[in-house]
Amino acid sequence: MLIYGMVKKKCKLILIMDIKELSQIYNKLSNEDLINIFEMSSDRIFVWNPHDKTCYDLDNDVPFCFNGPRIQINIEDIFLKPMVTKE
Repeated sequence: MLIYGMVKKKCKLILIMDIKELSQIYNKLSNEDLINIFEMSSDRIFVWNPHDKTCYDLDNDVPFCFNGPRIQINIEDIFLKPMVTKE
């Protein structure tokens, strides 16, 4: 799906993929490819722990790695303050 958007009075072509297009790409990717994509977007990802209502930043050195056939998400040792106050 192609959409034209106005950005600072310049016409810019914006590509928005539907879930079917994304699924086709996803099914062709290896775990290594996924790790590379996750690392590219690591500044947009954090981990939420609902048990203590705390969010954690990803590890700066190795935010993602292999753990057998799966991808492991690594968080910082120091966590952020809770987003919700406990009562």
